[in-house]
Amino acid sequence: MIHAASGFDMVNLRYQDGSDRPATSGIFIADVLGGTHAFGAIQAALYQRERTGQGQHIDLSMLEAMVGMLVFETQEAQFPGDARRPLYTPLKTNDGFIMVARPVRAISSNCRTRSAIPNGATIRAS
Repeated sequence: MIHAASGFDMVNLRYQDGSDRPATSGIFIADVLGGTHAFGAIQAALYQRERTGQGQHIDLSMLEAMVGMLVFETQEAQFPGDARRPLYTPLKTNDGFIMVARPVRAISSNCRTRSAIPNGATIRAS
């Protein structure tokens, strides 16, 4: 329910070309993200207690954690535009897939600068 209430599933659907329904997933992102936020809050509270001797009240919201992941979409809702955000497509490798979160041109340029790729070789996303 948190995924639906946050808009996450519909935002994700927008990036799935040709799909007319949210993706099936076995990963409960809201639960994992909520737990991660709880871990950070607990660590901060323990640090505060160690330094001052005072405890803290921790109040977490899985919904707020999910909406916090949708920064681009929140801005876009306030200031709509025609441009679609660049997507990072999984790249096939010999033993599975990898996700590279930089545009291919930037990777190619960076690798050439560091001499990892010989001049004339190309990097292609497929």
